[in-house]
Amino acid sequence: MYELSIFFRETLVGRSTFTKDELRIGRSADNDVQIDNLALSRHHAAIERAGGAFIFKDFGSTNGSFVNGDKIAGRRALTDGDRISLGKFTIIFRAEMETAVPAEVRDRAAYAIAGETARLRVPTELIQRAYPWVGFLEEPGTGTKAPTAHAITRDVFSIGSAEACDLVLEGIPPRVAAIVRASSGFVLLALSPHVRRNGAPVELDASLAADDEVAFGGNRCFFRLSKPEAGP
Repeated sequence: MYELSIFFRETLVGRSTFTKDELRIGRSADNDVQIDNLALSRHHAAIERAGGAFIFKDFGSTNGSFVNGDKIAGRRALTDGDRISLGKFTIIFRAEMETAVPAEVRDRAAYAIAGETARLRVPTELIQRAYPWVGFLEEPGTGTKAPTAHAITRDVFSIGSAEACDLVLEGIPPRVAAIVRASSGFVLLALSPHVRRNGAPVELDASLAADDEVAFGGNRCFFRLSKPEAGP
């Protein structure tokens, strides 16, 4: 469960909790969270959840999206307490909240909060094109054990020690990182300070190239690319 508190300038105008794996935000009424203000695009952004990790995604909006003051191009990991800025509106993101206190809507002409179930899908033209390569994380072999390849088959591929992660590794935090698959390639998102790419710490995110070495704590893997019809 996660909670969104919506402010117009400094005034709280709405607060709701959600359990959806994908929550869409924008000006149009078919969004899960509708903010009826011209500063937002019709389908502006989304919050995605995968394996316990939360990802903010901008749909290429006209006026852009900002997380903690940084403009977002594509996707970025969210953590508890992050501030999402959309025009003059600020959304405070709180992860895994147990309870939520509903807030009265004071200006329905300025914004509206839709229910959790969207009636329409986002138009096809807003969905990212598929990347023409398949990504894999390869765990090196040891002794007589052959290397193990894990196909990245989801847009957000989570890594950690929690059983819900797509790749479960020992000796690291429950959610240590995620790999985001976009139309332009694959991006490694660090969700803890235990992530390295080619020996260098990843503070926030890093683009992945074929044969990059990625380390999660003491676990070392290699990022591989192949054509869809081929193996790793």
